[in-house]
Amino acid sequence: ILPQTAEIMLGFSPDDVQNQIGLDSYLDLLVRMVIVFGLAFELPLLLIALNMTGLITGKRMLGWWRGMIVGLTAFAAIATPGGEPISMLLLAGPLAVL
Repeated sequence: ILPQTAEIMLGFSPDDVQNQIGLDSYLDLLVRMVIVFGLAFELPLLLIALNMTGLITGKRMLGWWRGMIVGLTAFAAIATPGGEPISMLLLAGPLAVL
């Protein structure tokens, strides 16, 4: 996901401008993306644990599906860098399926 995100973000500059990306800013983006995607994909495990303890039932979770889709999309829009929808959808899509 990160190479495509970097390519899209760098594609916004004009052709006659050379982009200079520092290693520290690239690594910062990499670490943030790994943390966000890692935490986001722990959400299904949290929901399974809550279901197994009896705090939340499966029927109750099914009743929340519309709000969860909106919430996951909003989370993905905030968590992913830049304004392009590709990385947002790459985060929100699998979360919605899980």
